[in-house]
Order: sequence, then C-alpha cells, then structure tokens
Amino acid sequence: MRRVIIPLLALALASFASPAAAEQGSWQPRLSLYSGEFYSIAFASETTVWATGPGGVLLSEDGGASWRWTLNTPVNAVEPAGDGMHGWAVGVGGAIFATSDGGKSWNQQQSGTDVYLDSISAFDSQRAVTMGAVATGDIPESFRRNAVLRTEDGGATWVPVQLPEKVELDSLAALKGGSKAWLSATKCNPDPTAPNGCTFGDKVLFVSDDSGRTWEENESQTLWGMKFASASTGWALGPSLLRTEDGGKSWQVVRDIAAENKAFADLSVLGEDTLMLVEIDPNTSMQQIVKTADVGATWTDVGPPTIAMSALIYFDEQHAVRSFLDETLQWSNDGGVTWRLGTTPAFATRFRLAIDFIDPMNGWAAATRLLRTGDGGSTWEAVSDQQFDSLDFISSTEGWATQTVCLAGPCESIVFHSVDGGATWVEQVRHEASDTPHVAFVDRLNGWVTLGRGKPVLHTRDGGATWSEQQPPGGRLTFVDASTLWAASDPAATGGGAVSVYLSRDGGDSWSPAGNLLSQNCWPEVMAAADAAHAWFVSPDCVRNPLAALLRTVDGGATWQEVSPMSNGTFEHLAFFTPTDGVAVETVCPRSPVSSNSECQSQLLRTRDGGYTWTIGLTAPSTGTFKDYLFTDLWHGWRVDTFGGGMMAVQKQVVESYSAMPPVVLPTTGEGRGSGSPTTALAALGAMGLALLSVGGFARLRDRRRRDAGG
Repeated sequence: MRRVIIPLLALALASFASPAAAEQGSWQPRLSLYSGEFYSIAFASETTVWATGPGGVLLSEDGGASWRWTLNTPVNAVEPAGDGMHGWAVGVGGAIFATSDGGKSWNQQQSGTDVYLDSISAFDSQRAVTMGAVATGDIPESFRRNAVLRTEDGGATWVPVQLPEKVELDSLAALKGGSKAWLSATKCNPDPTAPNGCTFGDKVLFVSDDSGRTWEENESQTLWGMKFASASTGWALGPSLLRTEDGGKSWQVVRDIAAENKAFADLSVLGEDTLMLVEIDPNTSMQQIVKTADVGATWTDVGPPTIAMSALIYFDEQHAVRSFLDETLQWSNDGGVTWRLGTTPAFATRFRLAIDFIDPMNGWAAATRLLRTGDGGSTWEAVSDQQFDSLDFISSTEGWATQTVCLAGPCESIVFHSVDGGATWVEQVRHEASDTPHVAFVDRLNGWVTLGRGKPVLHTRDGGATWSEQQPPGGRLTFVDASTLWAASDPAATGGGAVSVYLSRDGGDSWSPAGNLLSQNCWPEVMAAADAAHAWFVSPDCVRNPLAALLRTVDGGATWQEVSPMSNGTFEHLAFFTPTDGVAVETVCPRSPVSSNSECQSQLLRTRDGGYTWTIGLTAPSTGTFKDYLFTDLWHGWRVDTFGGGMMAVQKQVVESYSAMPPVVLPTTGEGRGSGSPTTALAALGAMGLALLSVGGFARLRDRRRRDAGG
C-alpha cells in the first residue's frame, strides 16, 4: 500500500499548482549514436586495436573481432606508444587525449593552444610529437598545418616547436624506441599579393635527432604517409612510392604512379624490406592490397580486390584491420587473404536516424543496426543487423521498414516485414525511388510507402502481401485511418501561388479538393489531421518570414479558418490526437543577421481546444543541425538531433525523450487548478492513475499514424 500512497500524495500536491507548472516536462537523452567513419587505425599490441573518427575511439581487445566505444569525442588520429598500454589521440580545437590502460579509458591533456590536430607520432610512453592547423579565423590559413607540439613527460606538458621557417606541413613520423623524427612540409615563398603573404611550392623535409626539440632542414619532394622501419630506412607516398636508406636525405622511386596508371594509398611498414600497400585502379576504383618482401623488386596480391576501403593497418604479416566507407570494420589473422566482419556498436547513419515508438516505453531505432528498447530508452539492445531508412510498428511484434539501395542505375526502395519485433525480416516489394522512402501503417492491413517526388505511392490493404501504385495529387501526405488521407500540393511544382489541399475517403484511390490556401509560393512545412473533418495546416508567409499562420478546417476542407497566428517562429512539428488535443514544436531564432542556428530554441506547445490557444510545455535549446519529432500521445514525445559537419559528415545523432505529467482535472473546476476538496482531488487522481496505466491503449491514436510523410 505504501508504494501507492506516496505517488498519490505527490500527485495531490501537483494538483494545487498552476496549470503551466503541472504540464512542465523535460527532454532527457536516451540514445547517442556516433558516426562510424574511421580516419585512423592503430595496433597497440597483437590483440589491442584502436579505430578513430568523428565519433571518437573504438577499442578492440581481440584483434578486431569485436569493438566498443571508449571515447565519444571527434578524433582525427591515434598513435600507440609501443608498450601496448600507452598512447595518444588528437582532434579538433587542440584536443589531446592519453591512455595508460590500452585504450580502455582516455584522459584529456592540456595542449595550451587552439589547433586542429590531425597527426601524432610517438617515440615511447613519455615522448611524442603532434602537428595541426592553426585556427586563425582566416579561411585559407585555417586549413594549413603549421603548428607542431612535443612532449617528454607523457603529455603532462606540451611545448610548441619553432621550425626554421614558415611552412605548410604535410606528413609526420617518429621512430619507435628512438629519438629521430621527420616532418615533410612545403616552404612559404614570400608573396605580398597572396593570401597570408605566401605562395607554397618548394618541398622540404625537417629531421630531428633529439625527439623533436630541434630540426634540421633537407631539400625534399612531396611526401605523405611517411613510415620508418629504422633510423635510416623509411617509405613514403608522393608522386610515386618512395624509399630512403639514409634517414631521409635522399629518396628513390620504387614504383612510378604515372607509368603504372595507378594510385597508392595506405602503407604498413613491417620491416626494412617488407611493405603492405594499397594500390588503386583509377578506371574502376578497385583497391588491391599488395605485399613486397624484397624492397619492391616483386609484388604479391593479398586477398581479393575491394572498393571503398578507407583505412588499413597491419600489426605483423598475419594480423590486420581495415575500415570501409559504409562504417564497417574487418579483421584478418591470415595476412589479409581472408577478412571477417567485426562486431561494432550501432553507428549514426550519414543522413538520418529512424525511430518509432508504439507507446512511451517500447520503441525502435534504426541505424547501422536495428535497436530496441522496452524501458523508454534507458537501455537498448540490438535485435537485427539490418539497416533501415524508416520504421513503422503497429504492435510489439509486427512492423514494417524500408531500405534504399543505390548501385548501378536508379535507386530502389525495398519494403520489409517483421512479425517478431524486428529480429527477422522478409522482403515484400521493391520499387524505384527518388528520395528516402517513408512507410506508414494505420493498422495491420493498411499501409503506404512514399517514394519521393515524381514517383507513385505504394499502397497495401492486406499487410503487404500485395501492393498497388497510387498517384496522390500532392507530395505531402497525412494518413489518418484505412480510408482517410489528406494531401497538399507543392506550389513551386504546380506554378501556382496557393497550396491545394485534397481529401481521400477511400484509402487514396480517389481525391476531392479540400481548399486552396495562400502560401506565398512556400512549400507547406507542416500538416496534421485527426479525422476526415478536422485538419490543420501551417501556412508560412515567405514575404514576412518567419511569420506563419495555423489554419484549421472542421468540415473536411470546405472552409478554413486561421485559429492561431504563429508570430514567434516556424513550426517544425504538428500532431493532433483528437479534434481538440494536439502538440506542436515551434522553433524561434534571433532575427539578427549574425545569429547562428545554435541560438535557436525549440518550444514545445500543447493545445486542448483545437489550436486556438497553446500552452508552452518546455523550452529546449538545441545546437543540432536536424531535428525529427514523434509523439506517442499528448504527454510523451521523442526528438532526434544531428550534430556534425553536414549531411555527409555526421558525427553524432542523439535521441531524446520528453515526458510530462498531465494536469489534474477536478470535477468542480475543469482542467488545472481548482477549489475542490482534497478528497475530491484524490479521487480524481486515483482515476487518472488508472488511466495512466493504460497509456498503451491511448497510444493507438499516436502521431505516427498521421505524421507528415512528405518531408
């Protein structure tokens, strides 16, 4: 009994607060997925491997067979010290991280400068050298690598290195267990007419014999990816594959790129005479790993050729790890003859993370794997290795998903069906698509898949056993039930100045006009519907941007009325669960010409009267570049934020959940605070508690059944 009384007492206290306070909720991070692009891979020992990229550092302790995140901060390069335990990782803004336990944990060190570090080399656990780009704010200079730091105390202090002249650094290498280091660079030729007063042309190689304290200049050529097997013998990539036997004073061509009509990529030096190299056929983009054990006199192909390999590293002639642009890691213990896929954490997709929830507790997230939660996102488990673009579950067991495949020719959208909660999937249909597909089912039989502008919509009435094509009159669709669909046209596509709205009462087979709404040639951002009579439309005004108006119809589109001027910002999300109850997300940005997206705030709004009045639920600032919203009911929602350097360089996608307690309704006063007796209040609370226990049933009306399918 005690477990029941305490929540009821807490609710009783809430019943005497103001309506706004009663409706307050908060956004809580529930899942963070990081990009699986890998710039650098390094072996700390035969079994310990580190892989780095925009998402941070992945650790494998079994030679690459399985991986886990140990640092969730963007990292450009990683370097082991040679003892199997120590090493460094470097990244944006002068970030330097050190490990002393084989990569299980990383501690940030103070670099003392603001640089974009992109390379690091270590002599041992105490001595290392790193280089990067000075962040001056000047665009050309900000990408020039001309800052060098060194440490001799394990990274407790990092000291700037003064080179003999101004240069643009190209490549860095240090000899394990020794004191010798090399810096390949391009000289600055003074030119007052050029940006930053320099033109860069002549090549130079700096050599240090005292762990990077002082540097001696040698004339050189373009050198990238330098690797040294000893103080005298090293390899490098430039206009050709090059080799030195005098510590970098002179370089000899081992293989000529132009003569062979090939390009060369990663190299792993396994000895003074032994090298693993990636050669690329520019005509086919096929990549082949080749090996020489006689200083390049003969070469042997290792394993079958492949494509889209982004990094390769060998520990010895048997153990190797490589990564691909599809965010996968492979490992080999036979020198690369055969490769096996490593088990990696779920990564953020490059474009968008798909989520779906059937109630506030049970949901799925689709990245490079399909994840499932049963506790509101506190914990997740991988249920499938499939990658999907969109999801729609109608129960805890049955759902549909789409996947886009773009190989030769037009892209195809594939629709899959699962009856075991996403563990296994069966293909149902595939069709040519022009955009990311979107699947929406209103019950276990009736569903639709949008395929992008200029393509039909696929429709099924038997759970996906058969599919037919439909041609809606508008590109933005809202699904209500098996019969009722709303559509809106794009004025930019039709050449008109108004948005035409249409209504279907037969599942999309035929459509009737439902009004023309002036939108100043703006594409309709948001549309929602509760049934065949009630629909809402956010009409942006491009002339007065970002001002907008919320229009509503209660007669199936025969008439529309402005119910609420959205004078603060723009709507990003709108959902109605009944003709009166709905939620919206409004983004408000400063109207300053120097403001950035990071200054925008997203306000969660709630209405109980069809959109005439709105209550602000929570102001939730976000610096994400993309936000996607889904609400399972009036009080529970989900948001996806994307952080990173653009759509092709996603670093992190975060799923957050919103939860608010519904206000207490007192019989004598209506919604919110009232003057009823405590006994009456507790009786109402008890009824509300029973209602909350059945929130799964109410979720049948959730937003995802009717969400916008055209965005």
